[in-house]
Amino acid sequence: METNQIKKGIILSYASLAISAVLGLLQVPIYTRLMGESEYGIYGVMGSILASFSVMDFGLSATIVRFYSRYRVLKDSKNMENILAICSILYSILSVLALLIGGIIYINFNNWLGSKLSTEQIFEAKQIYIVVLINIAFTIPSQLFTAILNSYERFSFLKLLNIFQTITQFLTVIAVLIHHPTALALVIIITFFNLIVIPIKIYYCFVKLKVKIKLHPIPEGLLSSILSFTFLIFLTTVVDQLLWRANPIILFNTKGPEESAIYTVAFTIFTNYMLLSTVISSVFLPKVTQMVTTGVSNTALSNLFTKVGRIQFLLLSCVLTGFMLFGMQFIDIFTSEKSAHFSYAPAYYITLFLIVPFTIDLIQNIGLTILQAKNKILFRTCVFLSMAVVNVFVAYQLAKFWGGIGCAFATGLVFLIGNLIFMNIYYAKYIYIDIKGFWKQIGKISCVSLMCYIIGLFINLIPFFPGLINFALKIVLYAIVYFSIMWMLAMNDYEKGLIRGVINKIRVR
Repeated sequence: METNQIKKGIILSYASLAISAVLGLLQVPIYTRLMGESEYGIYGVMGSILASFSVMDFGLSATIVRFYSRYRVLKDSKNMENILAICSILYSILSVLALLIGGIIYINFNNWLGSKLSTEQIFEAKQIYIVVLINIAFTIPSQLFTAILNSYERFSFLKLLNIFQTITQFLTVIAVLIHHPTALALVIIITFFNLIVIPIKIYYCFVKLKVKIKLHPIPEGLLSSILSFTFLIFLTTVVDQLLWRANPIILFNTKGPEESAIYTVAFTIFTNYMLLSTVISSVFLPKVTQMVTTGVSNTALSNLFTKVGRIQFLLLSCVLTGFMLFGMQFIDIFTSEKSAHFSYAPAYYITLFLIVPFTIDLIQNIGLTILQAKNKILFRTCVFLSMAVVNVFVAYQLAKFWGGIGCAFATGLVFLIGNLIFMNIYYAKYIYIDIKGFWKQIGKISCVSLMCYIIGLFINLIPFFPGLINFALKIVLYAIVYFSIMWMLAMNDYEKGLIRGVINKIRVR
């Protein structure tokens, strides 16, 4: 049951990702065409500011999954109920705290962003801010129920719900923007759809899973364990926000909304690239927690680390080499409506500076899951916090001269140093992961990937048909060549079996 849920969860996650990626890529040219670059730039920077409120989860979601899964293995129903009761109280407090902090930011809004916006833009940005802040106040406590569903490994339900939300939201946004092409209208629709899925999750948890939230006498040490683990996850989330959300704000203040819009395009592509990897690792926390709780060997965890990393790299390498080959053409199509006074071409180089070094972290992000299950994330948090601080300082300086490319270079450099050196040493010496064996496996795939890239250079010279059809055919042909060569030279029996399993399920249906 649990293994099937993981497999179904991964398959549906990729279906959801494919839909989100396609619609996400379509939305940029559509949104910029309907709203204009400046309006889209406001949407991008407001999204970065308000996304920073995700830290108000304070790591409770991961805490619930870890502890709730642990007590499920131990069949300790009282502490299962305790975990949910304690976290529901904490979530309520955090929701109020988010509103208070949001109010302070709103009062000082003009001082922070007013110099880069017109009077009309400031007024609209404030309206957007209020709408999303209300959304956050409801969304933060609803994370309790998402965490419960993840703990029970109800990945299929979550992904199907996400697919439904993504498609209906996109269609609604397009219909509304045709008549009301503003960032405010866009944010109102997104907020509406975020709010309507909350009662659906609540219903499933209480009616289908029969979850109980009840506070019993708390065993000694449980509350302190929850709070310490939550705090470390919270710091990790803060670091993520500093690394990924600081750059658009830095660009907005140093270069203006147009430069921020260019970076937002690159970041949208990067986000979809990142999701290709995190889809797999995100469903493993309950399983890894159960493995750690039952005392599996370090060898078993090391094998899982390499197994998942190989699968992630097989996918990411295809996209990475494909973007290197066809990325400039893709950016040109992706941002079909160009501004008269600036080009989106720098988004290609910004994207490469982000995805190349970050690939190391992505193919090893099952390591974060292992660290969470073992409650050993302090070192990683400290490393990433240092990376975030250095990134903000260096990115701000480079942004003055090279704009978004400078910001992306700073972020890519700190990620390369932090992950390739510090985290790999820690995984090898303290978590006992076979890092040398891992990189040998990745190296073999990299050699084959380089071969595919060279073939792709010739594919890119073939003139099929003019325009978009030519571009699409080249991508399809490269994907076929890539996976055919990988099948023959790089994939092992386990990976081939996964592909055969998916194909067989499609045939049956």
